[in-house]
Amino acid sequence: MTQKLLRIGFLAILLIGIACNKASDFGSFLEEGSALPINFDEVQMTAHTVPGDSILSWSESIRRLSHVVGTLDDPIFGKSKAEIYWQFNLAAIPDFTGAVLDSMVLSVGFDTAAVGYGTYEIPQDIAVSRISEQMFRTQEYFTDRNFMVEPDPLSIAEDVIPNKDTSKVLEPRNLAIVTNLYGPQMRARLSDDFGNEFISYSDSIFDSNITFQETFFGLRLSPSEETGGMINYTVIDPIDGARMSVYFTVNDTMGQYNIATSTQSVIHNYFEHDPTGSMAQQYIDNGSTDDTLLFVQSMGGPAAEFVLTDLTNLEGSTVNSARLELTVAVLNPSDTSDFPPISQLSLAEVKDNGDLELVKDLADVFRGNEIRFFDGALQFDADDGVYRYTLNIPQHVQRILDGEATNRMILTTLRPVSEASRSIIYGPSHSKFGAKLSVTHTKLLEN
Repeated sequence: MTQKLLRIGFLAILLIGIACNKASDFGSFLEEGSALPINFDEVQMTAHTVPGDSILSWSESIRRLSHVVGTLDDPIFGKSKAEIYWQFNLAAIPDFTGAVLDSMVLSVGFDTAAVGYGTYEIPQDIAVSRISEQMFRTQEYFTDRNFMVEPDPLSIAEDVIPNKDTSKVLEPRNLAIVTNLYGPQMRARLSDDFGNEFISYSDSIFDSNITFQETFFGLRLSPSEETGGMINYTVIDPIDGARMSVYFTVNDTMGQYNIATSTQSVIHNYFEHDPTGSMAQQYIDNGSTDDTLLFVQSMGGPAAEFVLTDLTNLEGSTVNSARLELTVAVLNPSDTSDFPPISQLSLAEVKDNGDLELVKDLADVFRGNEIRFFDGALQFDADDGVYRYTLNIPQHVQRILDGEATNRMILTTLRPVSEASRSIIYGPSHSKFGAKLSVTHTKLLEN
C-alpha cells in the first residue's frame, strides 16, 4: 500500500455541510404499512495505525497556498522536519549595465491564517540556501525528495517569529527613497557574492524563464536549529509572496529589480520523520493488536487503517446514511494546546492492488458533480466536552455492498502538505469513545 498513488491535489477549503429534510418528507417513509422500513445498524470494524508514506508535493496540476518550514519535537509522534524548495520566474528583462550592487534581499510572506504549529512562537533561525540541481515543472515530486544545495547558505534569517504586522520597507522610487507597505514577511539579506554574480549574468540568461532556470535553480528554506516549531509561509502571492529584490546604483541613480515566484514555478516541500521511541511508533509496531488509540499526522506521518469486518445486516439494502464518528483522545491537558488536532480529515479506499483512491463522497466534492457533504471537520461536542469528527460516507458504503469497493479505508488529513498537524483518535475498541460507523439503510421487502 502506498500513498504515492493518491494524486489528488487537496485544496485548503473547509468541507462542512448541513443536509436538511422536512419532517413531513421523512415521516412519509414511516407510515403504517410502508414497504420501505428503515433499519439502523452499527457496522463492526477494526482499526490500527500504519506507517506514513510520501505524498505528492508538486505537479503541474497542484497549487498550494501555504508551505511549512521548521521542526517538531513531539513526545507522542516523534521528531519531524520540513523544508521548502522553489524556483523563481522572470517578470521582466533587467538592465544591469553599469550597475553597482547595494544589496540583494529575499522576502517571504508569513501565512497569517495558518501561522504555524508546535512552539512556533519561539524565535528560530532559518537558512536560505541555493539549490545546486535543477527542478523541472513537468515532473512530479514527492515529499521524500530533497535536492542538493550549495554547502554555504546565502543567508541566515535570525530569530524568526511569524507575525501579523505590516512590513515597512524603504525602496527607491523615481529618484527618491519611499516607504512601501507589505504584508507580514520574513526578510533575509543574501550574500553580496551571490548578488554580484546575479547582476553579472549575461543578457542571454534573461532571455526566457527556461534559460534563467537553467542557470539559477532556485532556493531552499530550512531550519538551522531544532526549536520544535513550524512556520507557514505564503510563497505564491502577487504582492506578499516569495521575492528577491536587487537594489543597485547606476551613476548615482538608485534602481531596484524584483524577481518573484509564480504559478509556473516549482514549489516543493520535503519532510523527514523520526518516530523512534515515540508512542505512535509503539502502536505501529504492535500492528492490529491494540486499536484503542489511532495516530494520524500530516506531512507523510502515520495514518489509520479501518477494515469493515461484518456487513451482513446491510446486504441487499440501499444505504441512506453512513456516519463514521471519531473522538479525539486527549492524553494530557497541554497536548491539544501545544499540538492542536487536525482541522479536517480525509478518507481513501485501499484498492486491491494497494493504491489509494478518495472515497466517492469526498471525491464528488472536489469534482463538483454533486452536492455531497462529506464533512470531516473538527467539531467540539459541548455535551461530552470532547472534540469529534464525523465523516459522511453513504456512497462509499453502498459501493462496498455492490462489490465496487474494498472494505479497507485509510484515514489521513485533508491538507497533508500545507498543514503541520496531528490527531490522536480513539479506536473502535475504546470502552467509552470508541470509533463507530452508524448506518441507516432501507431494505426492499419481497412480494
